[in-house]
Amino acid sequence: TVLNLSAFGKDSEGNPYKWQVLDVDDENEKALLVTKDIVALMAFAEGTETWEDSLVRQWLNNDFINEAFTDEEAAIILSTDITIAPNAEYGTSGGNSTTDKVFLLSEAEVNSYFIDGEARRSNYNGQLEDWWTITSGEDETSIIIVISEGAILTDGYMKRQEEGVRPAMWVDISGADLEDVQNTLAPENKPEENKPTPTPEKE
Repeated sequence: TVLNLSAFGKDSEGNPYKWQVLDVDDENEKALLVTKDIVALMAFAEGTETWEDSLVRQWLNNDFINEAFTDEEAAIILSTDITIAPNAEYGTSGGNSTTDKVFLLSEAEVNSYFIDGEARRSNYNGQLEDWWTITSGEDETSIIIVISEGAILTDGYMKRQEEGVRPAMWVDISGADLEDVQNTLAPENKPEENKPTPTPEKE
């Protein structure tokens, strides 16, 4: 299967997901995608579990991937080694490394790939909502969140709260129209552009 961004994965009502291309690795013929919209509201975990044992990881790599993609589409979603850096401000551990096909963006990735708060905003059923990162918050009960206005809350929200999920994944783009994929990159993420350094926004 060759990646077709306009018809890659479908929601429960049969509507194609809308994707944002965050990065293109020409050498390894892969691209990093994230859904433009929030696909679900759910708790990150029941208590203090890190990503490895989280509810959201189980859901993304079982229910979501099985229901959203055909077998042929799922075959081009690459397994990614996930190593979660500690919270930069509080030092809270992100837990053990994992290997997953679908994951959440880290705080560092959110800062790197989205130029400002407006670019980070995301909707769920037409309403702006908060969405989870994969990075731990101020303590083991919390996860850094991108609030609905687009700011990054480094203290985080309690893991048991129901917040937005934006699935991310690296996909095989061999055989795809590379120029077409690159054209979907935001200007600040294109290699030929001088990407401005984003200023982290905090509440």
